[in-house]
Amino acid sequence: RMSLTPGQSLQRQFISGDDSGDGLLQLDELVEYLEGLPGIETVMHKGTQDLRSLVEALDELSGSRTGQVNLFSFMEAFMVEHAPGQDFEVAEQFMGEHVASFLYRHRHAVCCGCNQADPELSGRIRATAFAEVLRGIDVSLARNRRTFSDLQIESLADSLGEEDGSFNYFELLQALTVHDCERQTSSAT
Repeated sequence: RMSLTPGQSLQRQFISGDDSGDGLLQLDELVEYLEGLPGIETVMHKGTQDLRSLVEALDELSGSRTGQVNLFSFMEAFMVEHAPGQDFEVAEQFMGEHVASFLYRHRHAVCCGCNQADPELSGRIRATAFAEVLRGIDVSLARNRRTFSDLQIESLADSLGEEDGSFNYFELLQALTVHDCERQTSSAT
């Protein structure tokens, strides 16, 4: 029998708390879910045990109040730091795949935004400019809820920046290219 990783466990907990089955936890669903957790009485938010204010703070992680929390925000809220001896590889892999998927699906918008931020078309932009490109794409796609919080966007952009604070966005876009190796092999024979 395989044991669940913390990321898988959180995902299952999220799904079990989603009574409506819409893939989002309504704030009332999340409060009800949290009230049933063992040890929740020891959790403090801003010096009180007010779960409703904690849930409302979770709702604002995306930069807007929607009355709902998605899986991404749920995992972000409950995976704050690496505890010694715990493996967060699956959750980190999920988050990495989420970011890569977003960038791949919107690579043309990312390219246009980067080109706009790079009038000389040098292939390099500042990490802060890239954060603005991502934020613009994220906000324009958002219906009720943004995909990434401002903190996540800033962290991603900062992680790409080199010592001078810029990075080669051509290389990033090149990495988002998909090659059909099987097709190339069959056409070579």
